[in-house]
This record gives sequence, structure tokens and C-alpha cells, in this order.
Amino acid sequence: TWQRQRFPNNVIPLSRMSPLAKYFYSVTPEPTNSANPLVAANYFGPGVSNRLDHTETVRIDHRLGDRDQLFGRFTHGNRWAKSRSGGGGSPVMLDEAGNITFRPVRDDSAVFSWTHSFSPTFFSETLASGSNEDLFIYVGTDHINHADRLGMPNPFRETGLPNFSDTGFDMVYSYADNKRNNITQVISVDQNFTKIHGRHELQFGGRFRHERLHVLPDQQQVQGQHSFASGATALYDPGTGSAYGAVPRTGHNAANLFLGAMGSYSAQFVRKWYFMRAREYALYLQDNFKVNSRLTLNLGLRWEFYPAMRE
Repeated sequence: TWQRQRFPNNVIPLSRMSPLAKYFYSVTPEPTNSANPLVAANYFGPGVSNRLDHTETVRIDHRLGDRDQLFGRFTHGNRWAKSRSGGGGSPVMLDEAGNITFRPVRDDSAVFSWTHSFSPTFFSETLASGSNEDLFIYVGTDHINHADRLGMPNPFRETGLPNFSDTGFDMVYSYADNKRNNITQVISVDQNFTKIHGRHELQFGGRFRHERLHVLPDQQQVQGQHSFASGATALYDPGTGSAYGAVPRTGHNAANLFLGAMGSYSAQFVRKWYFMRAREYALYLQDNFKVNSRLTLNLGLRWEFYPAMRE
């Protein structure tokens, strides 16, 4: 008959508090004013937004002799940032498990150059460079398996905090940004030669470039999406017929949270890493031909080959 009994004095006993509610209450900031949360917001506080950048560079120039000169540079950069995130302006959880996003970025690059003179009319330049950029975006204590710790479903064995919404007072406990990671690695080698012969300045050489792109696409709701929007604590209205219906002004999502009674649950399966590769090959020949003191012809030919990107 869908009938229910009210709790004595219309108050849920503390003994019925769910472990999930006990955890959420322990990581929710205390109210900063006395407003009734059913009527107005009772918490006001700063929105976290911190960022730290630093870059270090080392450069070396060295002349080995009259014919050889070396140059090298290495640069390391790091950016660390965190900011409040979450629906409805919810504050950061006290244990930073949710409602806060971290965005660390690491950049490393290096260049090496060797210039060699075979003769006064023939010399070469060898240039090699490489770079690595690692951009990672995640929420809170992403390394912790919160779903298992809290007794929640976790079909894909994911870490990080699941999303919990519709708690009754506009407080959301969420993995508010999608975890994702881009790692870009590039290596290139250029070999250039210059030969002067009479009125001809011949330039020729080639390039090899190799790129690796490791991508973790947006991991949207892989930890699970939970909602407390349900009629678990409402009285049944028999006037609604065979479908369940609640008596107006009975039940509350905060009471559902207290009991640990979910309204809905879902989880998405998202592919993990893509490992993509791309290459470039090039050769060139150029003749800067000085016809006379008033006319120079720049004649050149370049061949480039880009194989299809593969994964």
C-alpha cells in the first residue's frame, strides 16, 4: 500500500545517521551566519584561487677552436594552480576531497647546436631540440579510492571522489572538473650545410621531427554520479493512483542524505589513454646565384613528407 510510519515526533533518530552523512557533515564548513538554510545561504567565504609559476634556464656557449662552436640550453618550467570548483557556489570540502581543482603543468625543453667549418667556403650547422609538456587536471584527493572507502558502487575501480548532488541545502560534494592529462613530446634534428663556389652559394640539408602525444580524455563521471533527490522520506499520497506520489510538503533531500537513501546513480565508461605518433621528414636545396652586382637569383627545391598520424 506504500504506506509509511512517521518517525517519533517527526525527528529522525541520530542512530539512523548513515556513515555517508557522517562523513559529509565532518567535511562541510561550519555556517558563518545564522540564516535558515531552507530560506537563504548561511555560509560565505573566500573562493580559493592560488597559482605559483617558476622557470629556470641554463645556457652554455663554448668555442672548441677556430672550426667548432657549441651552444646548449635547458629550460625547466613549472606551474601549480588550484581553485574552487563545484555547483551552486559550494565551498571546498575541509579535507579537499572535492569542490577544488588542481592544474599542475610541467614544461621542459632543450636545444643543442654545433657549428663546424670544413673550410672557409664550406661549413655546417647541426641543431637538435626536444620538449616535453605535461598538463594534468584533477580534483581534490584524486589518488584516494573514495567510492570504496564510502561503500559506494565503483564498477570501473576509479579513484577520486564521486559526485553527490541534491543534498537538500544546495551543498554539492563533487568532482567538479573532468580529470584529463595531455603529455606532448617533440624531438627534431636539423642538418644544414652551406657551400660557396664562385658566384653560387649553395644551401642544402634536411630535417627529422618526431612527435608523441599521450592523451587521457575527459574522464567524465567515471567515479559515479549520485543524487539524493527521491521520495524516500516523504509520505505516500494515495490520490496519485498506481504511480508513487508524495504528500506535498513532506520529505526532504537532507533527510534522504541523513538516512543514506539515494535517488539515482549512474557511472560512465570512458576510454583511457590514447598514444599518438606523428613524424616529419624534409630535404632542401637552394642556390643563391649572383648573376651580377644588381641581380641575384634564389633558386630552391624542398621535399617534405608527413606520414599519417597513428595511434
